[in-house]
Amino acid sequence: MNRKETKKAIEVMQAFVDGVETEYCSKPDGVNWYRVDTYPVWSWGINEYRIKPKPREFLLYPLTGRPSKWGVDEDVLNKGWNGAIKVREVL
Repeated sequence: MNRKETKKAIEVMQAFVDGVETEYCSKPDGVNWYRVDTYPVWSWGINEYRIKPKPREFLLYPLTGRPSKWGVDEDVLNKGWNGAIKVREVL
């Protein structure tokens, strides 16, 4: 483990100590993330760890003249577009 990897490991473990939700996945997998248990066994050689990302929220609006196409904008409601919907990412 180099210095950069050690800094990341410290950041993740400190977040765990502080009560922030942390996750891990098998390095070969890299897709399926699981919550770190109450008593983790940190296996940095075979697992990857992270602070659970916060879900993003944004607005979708229908594109004019293209009923099946949607655009993304943070500030849709202030621009006067009707039919905008708020979306929250599910992680």
